[in-house]
Amino acid sequence: MQDLITKGAVEKRERNYGIDLLRIVSMFFICVHHTLIHGGLLSAAPQSVNYYCAWLIDAAVICAVNCYALISGFVGADSKFKVSNIVYLWLQVVFYSVIIAAVFMVVQPETYGLATLIQSFFPVTVSLSYWYFKAYFGMFFLIPIMNFVITNMPRRALKWTLVLFLTAVITVSLFADDVFGLRGGYIVWWLAILYLVGGYVKKYDPLKNAKTGWLIFTAIVSVLISWAYKLVAEKIGLNAYSDRLLSYVSPTVFAVALILLTVFSGIKFDRKPRLIAFFAPLSFGVYLIHDNIAVRNALISGRFVSFAEQSFALMILCVLGMAFGIYVVCSLIDYLRLMLFKAFKLKSLLSKAEEKVKNRILEREVPKE
Repeated sequence: MQDLITKGAVEKRERNYGIDLLRIVSMFFICVHHTLIHGGLLSAAPQSVNYYCAWLIDAAVICAVNCYALISGFVGADSKFKVSNIVYLWLQVVFYSVIIAAVFMVVQPETYGLATLIQSFFPVTVSLSYWYFKAYFGMFFLIPIMNFVITNMPRRALKWTLVLFLTAVITVSLFADDVFGLRGGYIVWWLAILYLVGGYVKKYDPLKNAKTGWLIFTAIVSVLISWAYKLVAEKIGLNAYSDRLLSYVSPTVFAVALILLTVFSGIKFDRKPRLIAFFAPLSFGVYLIHDNIAVRNALISGRFVSFAEQSFALMILCVLGMAFGIYVVCSLIDYLRLMLFKAFKLKSLLSKAEEKVKNRILEREVPKE
């Protein structure tokens, strides 16, 4: 999720708190999605009213990961590229990965041993957690190339390149199994495509003349199409294809994310919104804590199936309430981590170290007279 990385690379300028609000909303959506899918609700009580409601909620929130990738491009396209940002993020991931592994070695020694602790130091290459971080880590080093493309390619050429590529990828993904190797969006290349789209939106704002009401209506219709297709496909026995419009590479899911980016980026605040400013920097920590595989297995996996036994209205409240609780608790935990990193001036130290390395390299490249 890592617009949250690139936001650290943004040079001083007027902050877009609408984008920060989208970060918060998107992470809450991710908590809702994980409550549904890992909590067992999406497979509980098939073909019941609660089953339909659970899938409708999921159809509405599945766009969240695409939102993060789009924000990465929106924020990063005109930002200074700094390797220290990915190092800082890697340290944040290792911080939680190691601490959580150590805790579970104590509370569940029969399941988590020394091997788990050692793996936790290598979240990119070994750890089973954090697929988004692994994909973003790979994409991060493509950012200078993508920013060059966004900055220098003529608008018309960039627009049609993105349109044609997205059309090909999304259309083929609807009818064939992973022809382009995108793995349903769980990979570097899909995040890179979304980064380019986010950068294009930042530079040209292609939907600026569209009325907000129509954009929201289009997003709602897109959600309903994804949901209806899922249910109809199951009804007629096409279960193997029922999730085609509920993947990250789905045209409807992509459309909802693009609309949310456009709408939220246009929100203006008369003064600094303190709650948004507080919670936005903590969003990535929410992901790192609650979606760590050990935490997920112990506290989330299959734990919320009982919600499906309630009335559909109560089930919805339980899902949203649980997701909200996960978001708030994890945010408060990450606030402590943020204060610790600030106390050690970690970001500043990494930035200074990067500048020293750059200067050393430049000195060596300058020919001596």
